[in-house]
Amino acid sequence: MLEFIAEIVSKIFEYTLAFIWRQLCYVLFYKNNLNNLKDQVENLEGQRDRIKCQVDVEKRSGKNIFPDVQVWLEDVEKMTGETEQLQHNADHASVGCCPNLLLRHQLGRKAKLGEKDVRDLKMKGEFTSVAYVPPIEPDFTAYTRGIEIFESRMSVMNEIMQIITATNMSMVGVYGLGGVGKTTLMYQVAEKAKLDKLFDAVVRVLVTQTPDFRSIQGEIADQLGLKFEEESLFCRASRLRERIRKEKTILIILDNIWERFDTNEVGIPLDDHKGCKVLMTSRNQEVLNEMGSQKDFRLEPLNASETWRLFQVKAGDVKDRQDIATQVANSCAGLPVLILTVSGALRGKGIHAWKDASNRLKAVNNKNLEEIYNSALELSYNGLEGKDVKELFLLCGVLGRPLISDLLKYGMGLGIFKDVNTVEDARYRLHFMIDNLKASCLLLESGKSTAVVEMHDNVRKMAVSIAFRDELVFTIQSVAELVEWPTERYTQIILPWCRFHKLPKMSNNPELKLLYLNNANNHSLEIPNSFFEGVSNLKVLDLTCMNMASLPISLSSLTKLKTLCLDRCALGGMAALASLKNIEILSLLKSSITKLPPEIGQLTRLRMLDLNSSGIELIPPNIISSLINLEEFYAGDTSIKWEAENATKQNKNATVAELSQLPYLTALSIQIQDASILPQDDSFFEQLKKYKIFIGDVWTWPKMHEESNILKIKLSGNIHLAKGMRKLLKEVEDLHLDEITGISNGPYELNFEGFLRLKCFCIQNNDEIRHIVNLKDFTQPHDAFPNLEVLALHNLSKLERICQGPFTDTSFRTLKVIKVFKCDQLKNLLSSSMVGGLSQLLEIKVSKCTFMKEIVVAENLITSDNQITTMINFHQLHSLILQGLPALVEFYSNKLSSLESKPLFSSKVAFLKLETLKLSSIDAKKIWDDSQLLTTSCVQNLTSLTVENCGNIKYLFFTSMVGSFSKLKLLKISNCHVMEEIVAAEEGRNGGVNLAEDQFPKLEKVIINDMKNLKKIWHQQFGSLRTMEVKNCGKLERIFPSHMQRNFSSLETVSVTDCGSLKEIFELNADENESEVNTQLRILTLLELPNLKQIWNGDAKGILRFHNLEAVRIEECPKLEYLFPLSIAMNLPQLEEILIKQAEAMKEFVAKTEGYIEGTAKFVFNRLTTLIIWNFIEADRFYAGNFSLQCPSLTLLNVFNCRRLELFKTRSMSYPERDHDGNLNVSIPQPLFIAEEVIPKLEQLNLTDKDVRMIQQEEISGDLNSKMTHLRLQFFEDEDATFPYWILRKLPKLQSLCIEYCSFKEILHEGEKGQNKITTRLNWFQLVGVHKIQHLCKEGSQLDPVLEFVENIYLAGCSGLIYLVPSNLTFSHLTYLRVGHCNGLLYLFSSSTARSLVKLRQVDILECKSLEEIVKEKGDDETEQNIAFNNLIFLELKCLPSLNWFSSSKCLHWFPMLEVVVVKQCPRMKTFSVGHTSTPELRNVQADEGWCWEDNLNATIKKISPT
Repeated sequence: MLEFIAEIVSKIFEYTLAFIWRQLCYVLFYKNNLNNLKDQVENLEGQRDRIKCQVDVEKRSGKNIFPDVQVWLEDVEKMTGETEQLQHNADHASVGCCPNLLLRHQLGRKAKLGEKDVRDLKMKGEFTSVAYVPPIEPDFTAYTRGIEIFESRMSVMNEIMQIITATNMSMVGVYGLGGVGKTTLMYQVAEKAKLDKLFDAVVRVLVTQTPDFRSIQGEIADQLGLKFEEESLFCRASRLRERIRKEKTILIILDNIWERFDTNEVGIPLDDHKGCKVLMTSRNQEVLNEMGSQKDFRLEPLNASETWRLFQVKAGDVKDRQDIATQVANSCAGLPVLILTVSGALRGKGIHAWKDASNRLKAVNNKNLEEIYNSALELSYNGLEGKDVKELFLLCGVLGRPLISDLLKYGMGLGIFKDVNTVEDARYRLHFMIDNLKASCLLLESGKSTAVVEMHDNVRKMAVSIAFRDELVFTIQSVAELVEWPTERYTQIILPWCRFHKLPKMSNNPELKLLYLNNANNHSLEIPNSFFEGVSNLKVLDLTCMNMASLPISLSSLTKLKTLCLDRCALGGMAALASLKNIEILSLLKSSITKLPPEIGQLTRLRMLDLNSSGIELIPPNIISSLINLEEFYAGDTSIKWEAENATKQNKNATVAELSQLPYLTALSIQIQDASILPQDDSFFEQLKKYKIFIGDVWTWPKMHEESNILKIKLSGNIHLAKGMRKLLKEVEDLHLDEITGISNGPYELNFEGFLRLKCFCIQNNDEIRHIVNLKDFTQPHDAFPNLEVLALHNLSKLERICQGPFTDTSFRTLKVIKVFKCDQLKNLLSSSMVGGLSQLLEIKVSKCTFMKEIVVAENLITSDNQITTMINFHQLHSLILQGLPALVEFYSNKLSSLESKPLFSSKVAFLKLETLKLSSIDAKKIWDDSQLLTTSCVQNLTSLTVENCGNIKYLFFTSMVGSFSKLKLLKISNCHVMEEIVAAEEGRNGGVNLAEDQFPKLEKVIINDMKNLKKIWHQQFGSLRTMEVKNCGKLERIFPSHMQRNFSSLETVSVTDCGSLKEIFELNADENESEVNTQLRILTLLELPNLKQIWNGDAKGILRFHNLEAVRIEECPKLEYLFPLSIAMNLPQLEEILIKQAEAMKEFVAKTEGYIEGTAKFVFNRLTTLIIWNFIEADRFYAGNFSLQCPSLTLLNVFNCRRLELFKTRSMSYPERDHDGNLNVSIPQPLFIAEEVIPKLEQLNLTDKDVRMIQQEEISGDLNSKMTHLRLQFFEDEDATFPYWILRKLPKLQSLCIEYCSFKEILHEGEKGQNKITTRLNWFQLVGVHKIQHLCKEGSQLDPVLEFVENIYLAGCSGLIYLVPSNLTFSHLTYLRVGHCNGLLYLFSSSTARSLVKLRQVDILECKSLEEIVKEKGDDETEQNIAFNNLIFLELKCLPSLNWFSSSKCLHWFPMLEVVVVKQCPRMKTFSVGHTSTPELRNVQADEGWCWEDNLNATIKKISPT
């Protein structure tokens, strides 16, 4: 006993001593602790800065930042602030000569604890990505607004709606004549389906006569918020198919189909997704039948009554000519496109025009409808006033879908715009003519882009026909190869899509005025030197996507050329330009040219020079200034280093001051990296009428086309704006200011007239400015920003108020968006007097304003006891985001408001249309006024509510409040550590507890993350919920308690991740008085749950039915004992997918929880298509008893590293075995499948060495089928293992071959010839852990035919690999290449092979220790021909210690589309390539220390390389 007591005392003493020593260390080593913390925080800040750079880049590309990334950045800011405060407090650690021990203890302890917090933050900050592409919400109303739905259309639409919503038909078609209104009807169907919420998602795609599968996939993906990472069509289709399956119901409209195509190849999963409906349109019912339409509707022309009503709408008042107008209307055959076109053409015309139109239409009245159609369209064309408008219309038609900027360049060259003196006048004329063509219904209103001209395909067809007939214009509209060069004497040859093999010498054709060749698909094409002989009268020449080491000599003979466009070209010598003295427009848009040729200085008649987004770096002095007639100069998004005006050394580059010598300059796009080089005399700015001017090194050129005049200025030090720039400030529409000094009283000091035209204003990084508008010295009210739509204030440390002084009611009247970030002295955003005038305000976002106390401050609206008397109303506000506001007390309060706990939103503020509310890092204890909420207009239209990092909120709702959130659909809660429940019961007025059971009637999705103390997830108010996502809630032990088991019948999707205490998902409790409940659960996802033992804690029979379950996905649940209880496993008729990875403790899929079943347990999964099982250590059986498993729809079987699990048996094998007494021996595991039944139906399969031998030995190789598209061979570990090439011959449709952890020395060879010639052609080829292979193809041999069309290659862990293929081989179809951990690899490609990689879009090379270069210049390849990676967008080089450069070739390396380059841990890399590199789209390189850019890619690599 004494020994026991002594041991206890000893332990107590030991723990006490340790505790005392720990406390003493805090005092003694507080400085060390502080220094350690400071060092760690500095490292953390470096990590933060890198992630901020990534965030900035992603934001500029239009992506949304992940919430956890934003939270992490805020946490880092908070940590750095706390660390700074600790360092500041350390100065007071001594009082006089006496140490302040208490303070030292506090500092030492906080610093020690802070170290752990910093480490945790660093771990959390290892993000794989920081942003996502927000889904585009299709706006179908834009295409149907103002269009009447006629009775004949309404009946068809109602029938279509009935079929697609109330039947099992998945494909429905609509056919009819061109122009009958099929597309308009599709928009109306889509709009109705969306408004009535008939489908979870509605997408519409225009297919066109020449369908582009990549474009179709992209349009569907955009509308579903999907971002493709894959490049091949096949892999994109798989990804799209997976995304579509996530929608329970989806309507996909395929509009304007001309010929049959396989929807499955696009990625539309009709066969296995019953909720996916496809609505198609075509002119031909046979096409719909070939597509598999189950019900077709013929859309008839409008009847006479409908025709007349539509005709009157466009024609206007025709009372004085109703008879002839009726005749004309009836002649339009009821086709809406004709009715609108003809009536628009005759609107406002005299009676003679009407009679002429009637006679023309009568002349074809007895002919077929197509002739009537063409006659009516031609009537509209003939009715156009002026030859110039007709020429422009035909030009629009033959160009297909032209950019307005191209129409201007071509039109000026062809002389279409008569009697105009300037380019600006021509642009005005062009827009006027386009508006006239739209008014005549010959052009369509612009959809997505205002920069493009749209035209109905029938109208385009007519335009091309007329152009060919009357103007001798030759064009090919489809993607086709040009067999013969046109030999007729055409006036225009337009070939936008043709793939040339070789260009001939053109025949003599003095009539040719315009030649357009787009060679996007064959950049290796060369133009012969004599090509342009015989076309001396050419006026417009457009050569797009050409690779020209030098311009053809014959180009110098084109002395009458007015417009020359060499866009997206790789350009070398340009001596031929010197002879083109009459050129007025020269465009080098996005071309790879690094130095402006001196010959351009001789083009003194040049009026427009477009260098936008080109690779230009150097403009020699005096070239620009010699262009004395230049009116428009575009040099934006380039790396030009403009020289200072009075530089001491000789200039290599031009100065901005040269622009002052251009007397006619009116349009300018330019980037000036340093404001110090601005000329003192900038008067040339005063004559500008169209401009985009970016000054400073912080701005990124916009990708989108913008018509507004944009001015972005960063001024450091004492640099001030001169007269010309101040003139621009008076007319600017989009203004951004950074580090502007000397304007402490606001931007009005830059423009006292008040920015009357300004629509967007952003000011950032200023520590002087106190007011945006300061009118206190004005005696009369003033109009402040009367046309402003967007106001953004970022990092204005001294800003006190937005507006001060008298202003009128029209001030800020058009303001729609306010964004405020890090304005620490700003205590409130708006005054109550301002709110009334903000009638158009849609969005408020306020972030990280330390002392922001209220958003709206009451002025003169309070009683004597400081109570607010008047309500404020935000009539149009849709979105409100408040985050990082630690001092915020109330949204609306007065200056004298007490500090007592108050709700954030009181009854005195109303948001009539608020839909999105986000509250983050706010210290409020209550959000709502509990007593007043039901009578206010605060949340009545709220659809999305996010609450995060609000550490004082104990609950989010009282039960009585729930009914007020009548439209809430999405609820997101995270990092509210005090919160223990979401919906709290409240005490009623009578003292009892209010247990009101009001539900959120439309709540569909709840996301709960990082809630440390939350013990209860599910509430009875969630009865309508369809989706729940839970992540990192450490105290949760179960998701659905038994007393709620009847309350989640609507739930369809459950996802639970990283909840350390979770032991079960569903707690079941049988009740004899209650009947069995049918659940709607479809998808169950469980990830990283270390203590999860059971999904269901018992038998669900008689309690819940999970018969709608479609997918179960489980990863990293090491203690999970089994997947299904027996009763559930035997009733899963809808199950389509099972995915289980890393469930080490699982011994069987189905548990015999109810005891032994006599006979055979039959598991029938009729719809199961996918079974993925990885890394099962213990599992050796599906079920412990005798069973049969039927999966007739199984197409994907992916089993990896499950050594004990037997997959296949053959019919000749006997299972289960019996013991000596004849009883079934169920202790011996039974294989899952009968090979002969399963393998022939599979599309994707994994096979081990054992499986392959079984297939051969049992002679069932004939069962390998033509359906299989994916094959994975793994664990052929025998030293003498050989690749079973015979399998490839058996699988002609195989597209993907993955070989993993095999001992093969050789895999592919040249293939058989003759009768044994292999027909298999792979799309995807992958090798992982194949250490003995040295190359894909031997030196001197030909590429194996199976790789002839390969698009994707993935190589990892192939340590024996030295190179990929010999230098004589090509990969002309390769789009994606990833190589990692191949430590024997010396180089990837020879330079000759690299020239074939014209389709390569993404390259990732990681951790290859011996790799010295990517492209190797072979000794036998000394050609100077450029290497063009025409489609490469993404390049990553990471952890390559031996890499010297990307390429040792001395030629020009052209990357016209390269946007992202990552170079990390490549210490020997000092330059990118030995030869010059052109990357016109690239503006940043991601390196070890963050993002960097220095003139060009070679210079950037040199800058970031270790010294």
